[in-house]
Amino acid sequence: MVIPHFAVVGKSETGKTSLVVELIEVLRSKGYKIATIKHTKGDFSIDSEGTDTFKHAEAGSELVVFSTPSETSFVVKGALELDDILSTTSDIGGYDLVIIEGMKEEDIPKISVDEDIDGGLYHHRDVERVINWIEEEIKLFNTINKLPGSDCGRCGFKTCKKFAEEILQNRAEIQDCRRSPGDKIDLIVNGEKVELTNFPAKIIKNTLIGLVSSLKDVDDIDSIEISFDE
Repeated sequence: MVIPHFAVVGKSETGKTSLVVELIEVLRSKGYKIATIKHTKGDFSIDSEGTDTFKHAEAGSELVVFSTPSETSFVVKGALELDDILSTTSDIGGYDLVIIEGMKEEDIPKISVDEDIDGGLYHHRDVERVINWIEEEIKLFNTINKLPGSDCGRCGFKTCKKFAEEILQNRAEIQDCRRSPGDKIDLIVNGEKVELTNFPAKIIKNTLIGLVSSLKDVDDIDSIEISFDE
């Protein structure tokens, strides 16, 4: 699942943080569960020299967790790519969206506070307009997550994103998805079907093929069925 995410971008002292705070307050009042990422280009650490957690990392721990009755802080020593951060964030808490402050260079939906940008929204100090735009983008992300993500074009559209846009405009239906049988993975857990997006489906498929193809007396693989009771 690709969690909906948006970057608030702009030059220093142009109101990025103020807008992020306002967006959090409004979206939370609408029932959304929100995570945020603050990105800075400077060489900065929230972990102070001399603290116990700093000593853990200095000794060689690559992940340090600081746990108290009121807060849990994860400190990963070293930079992570945005996709890895989003994947970890999604695993932690089932958030509805992630608001990022910064990361202007990333190819993601953006809200600019100080200039027009390609493929994004210029703030214009109109928070209601921004909220409407975000909610439409969330609908798009959620629709894309129901598709295989293979951009195979069998539905008649070049990409799954374009297909999702047509679905939201009531010009197509999700049943029109025509991915090939080889792309399809059915995962049944405790009798219930688990919907898989393209990335985990490919991981499961390739892992199973790799394991099973190494077994004796297994030649061509057209399908694999595994069933067990715990």
